Amino acid sequence: MGATAQWITQYQPRVVCFVDYPGFNLRLAKQLFERGVCAQAGGAVKLVYYISPQIWAWKAWRRFSMARTLDALAVIFPFEVDCYRDTRLPATFVGHPFVRPDHCLPVSYDPDGTILLLPGSRRVPVRRIFPVMLEAFRRLWLKHPQMTATVIYPSETIKAVLEKIVSRFEDIQARVSLVPNTQKRSGRALLTSSGTMSLACTLAGIPGAIIYKTSWPTYIFGKMIIDIKHLGIGSILLGRMVYPEFIQAQASVGRVAAELEDCALNPQRRERAAQDAQELRTLLGEGLTGMPSPAQWLGQFLDS
Repeated sequence: MGATAQWITQYQPRVVCFVDYPGFNLRLAKQLFERGVCAQAGGAVKLVYYISPQIWAWKAWRRFSMARTLDALAVIFPFEVDCYRDTRLPATFVGHPFVRPDHCLPVSYDPDGTILLLPGSRRVPVRRIFPVMLEAFRRLWLKHPQMTATVIYPSETIKAVLEKIVSRFEDIQARVSLVPNTQKRSGRALLTSSGTMSLACTLAGIPGAIIYKTSWPTYIFGKMIIDIKHLGIGSILLGRMVYPEFIQAQASVGRVAAELEDCALNPQRRERAAQDAQELRTLLGEGLTGMPSPAQWLGQFLDS
């Protein structure tokens, strides 16, 4: 970070655009402010930020330090504009990248497709929720032997964890495929962890559910500091439950298996998922006229 701050201090770019990752970016912005480099401290370098930290979920006070150091903010969720109303920081909604015409979602709906299992990218949660996912699929397969499952993994590290767990389910090993997240996959229903992937799945119109399991101390601490009603981003945006959420003790195999069967076989679930997907796409800026693109938003600071 120090080297980056030094480079910016030395070469004085007209604009620095931070993208997501607040852990690094907000500290760097603070350093540039303290060095007197940025415009808010009397310097020549404008600091702008694309993709707001999730201050609506936790650490809401960060908006005030952001307002002190930044010149402008571009947000990808429409409600985030209001999160900064009580600061001097101008926030502009530029649409979500997932609904841009040139973006291809990593998953799609196929009425005759496989069951998609997306246990996430962190080893500890994966070890907790993936066995539940597999056993839920196993129970579905026992009733419907034609069913298959596709497990999407983000890294070789997670793949190794998944393979070890799959090895304990000998009767369904031939029905379960592990595939990297580098290619688009289609499915008729899914089970997913919370996070960005759950939004992509919701936008694809695939019926599904979210599973979340962590240690009880971590869960209790999280409940104390995180102020949201839902885990799924789709549910947060629409203000209602889009993907049912099975959290901690609620994530029993019996409950999850019953939900998975309903997602896979109930036509009404698909209809509802398709409606939710379209509503989300509209909310996130698909087809919205008069809204600047991220490039247009950034360009105004280069032109001024």
